[in-house]
Amino acid sequence: SQTPLFFRYRKVADIPASSFIGRRLLYGRIIGVKTVECPNGGTGDIQIHVRHLSPIGQILPKSWFEFLVKFSPQWSRMGGNGSDGAGNVRDLLKVRIAGIHPPPVSRLTYKPEEQLQRLARERSMVCCQLLAREVHCVSGAANEEEKRPMSDIMPELSSNDSNPQHSSDEDQDEIAVCRVTHRPTILQIFPTDVAESLILNG
Repeated sequence: SQTPLFFRYRKVADIPASSFIGRRLLYGRIIGVKTVECPNGGTGDIQIHVRHLSPIGQILPKSWFEFLVKFSPQWSRMGGNGSDGAGNVRDLLKVRIAGIHPPPVSRLTYKPEEQLQRLARERSMVCCQLLAREVHCVSGAANEEEKRPMSDIMPELSSNDSNPQHSSDEDQDEIAVCRVTHRPTILQIFPTDVAESLILNG
């Protein structure tokens, strides 16, 4: 729905540039975790898939959230389970946690993605402060690189209402770099910084 009380962003491309400039806070629940492999074979980045919550969704308890999402069309396209980060993620925000690239690990037995996967299984509510947007253009051919016009990334720069069409792959390839915090318990006054928690546990 596009009404203010039920509005939510379905992908990073929908978020206006002014939200990043103003460091806007978005609230959502972690649905999945994905580790992106590096081309050179090194340790990949860890991305989290977040379902942005509307103002009404922010006040719903987790049980209501799971009930409503389970019967939504998007849930069926995700295969009924998005905790592993697989499936269709076009309705989820792809977020890279600021401050870790990738998380430094001092213990060989520690896997930072496991802590994030636990938050995803619990459908933990998180607060994402928008810092930057990464746009990875997908080329249509091996020897041809395709770039999105700046008016697609920043609609404020568009002087007319043309019809820019871009593929869903390009939409999925936009990542929001955010400072992510959450409260493990309701009674916790100050939120926990997820990046700091990963570094301390590592």
